[in-house]
Amino acid sequence: LGLWVVGAPRAGVALTARRVRLLERIGQAATLHLDHARLAAEHAAALQQANEELERRVAQRTLELERANEALEEARAIAEAASRVKGEFLTMMSHELRTPLNAVIGFSEGLRETAVDEGRSEYARRLEHIEAAGRHLLTLINSVLDLAKTEAGRTELVLEPFDLGRTVGEVVAAVTPLVEQRGNALQV
Repeated sequence: LGLWVVGAPRAGVALTARRVRLLERIGQAATLHLDHARLAAEHAAALQQANEELERRVAQRTLELERANEALEEARAIAEAASRVKGEFLTMMSHELRTPLNAVIGFSEGLRETAVDEGRSEYARRLEHIEAAGRHLLTLINSVLDLAKTEAGRTELVLEPFDLGRTVGEVVAAVTPLVEQRGNALQV
């Protein structure tokens, strides 16, 4: 389809109604195509603007996420350092508590044996309570140390059989004075 340049009618060429309708349709089609081209250009400009805004928002959100990740990394490092310090503290305190507690257990054991040899059964029974309470405290201290090892990822499980009756007896011996002091009774 070529463009026709219409100027003054040449002599002998008449513009018929059919040619006028054809020219009108060509004009309408050209107008429609120009409108479409204008709308497409406006749409492209709007898309470009929306794309630039989206890119700006993505860049802003990426920066926010990077800052949040940096803060999380810093918090993780602080938490790990605090956990290490706590573990070191618990290890030190466990050692510092175990040393005198082992002495208390050893002395009470020796005194109990002497009381038994001398026939002083009441003293032997009380010394046995002291020894049992000391062993119970030693178990608690070791449990705290085990907890620190667990949190540090250095847990070593050792499965062993134990005498449940003896364990319950030690607990009863440790709490009986408190139970009796308050006027309560303990039944197992």
